[in-house]
Amino acid sequence: MLRPRFIQRSCVEGDHIDLRQAAAIKRFRPDIVLFELPSNQAVPTNQAEIDQIIAHLEIAAKKYPYARSDIAVWQNIGQLWRAGCHLQAFNIDGPDGLRRVVNTEFTEKYPAVRRDWLFWAYLYTRERQMADNIERIINNCDKPNPTVAVFLQSIHWKHVRFLMRHPQPPQIWRYYFGRFPEITPENIDDKIRQRSPTLGRFWKRRLG
Repeated sequence: MLRPRFIQRSCVEGDHIDLRQAAAIKRFRPDIVLFELPSNQAVPTNQAEIDQIIAHLEIAAKKYPYARSDIAVWQNIGQLWRAGCHLQAFNIDGPDGLRRVVNTEFTEKYPAVRRDWLFWAYLYTRERQMADNIERIINNCDKPNPTVAVFLQSIHWKHVRFLMRHPQPPQIWRYYFGRFPEITPENIDDKIRQRSPTLGRFWKRRLG
């Protein structure tokens, strides 16, 4: 039976570098690293590709200083690879179109947006994909007790851990939508499509 050891670290996307994720790579030497990036986006598989990623991040860092946090992560991964520790890296988030919903469909910012039931439908849609991707990766791992560095923001990791416990549909409903009496399992599909056709294209019913 697989017994992964999960090490989660957030990263502040602000005007300074945040080295928590880079430090976790160096300290724990994980077997697997999971990034909060689109799962259909390629990750580096060799040093030349790491160098290319770092070069792109150097450009981005001129506008977004926190990109240097990712540079430090990939530099530490490269060091482990050169030392013979070839950890695997995966992107586990939903596609770009889904991720952009948070910027196009909501006028309020976090945490105020938590009062909107559609935000929780957006979260569930993304986090369901994250949980499914993590389980697929772990199940395909050939090491019985892998150390897994989870670089999801803490809000997502809390919810993903809940989903990975395989709750029943009524439990999922209460967790994500129980505070919104205007939403029911019978009407949520139509309400999502009415408010956000974009999210509606990604929404998949798994709530029973």
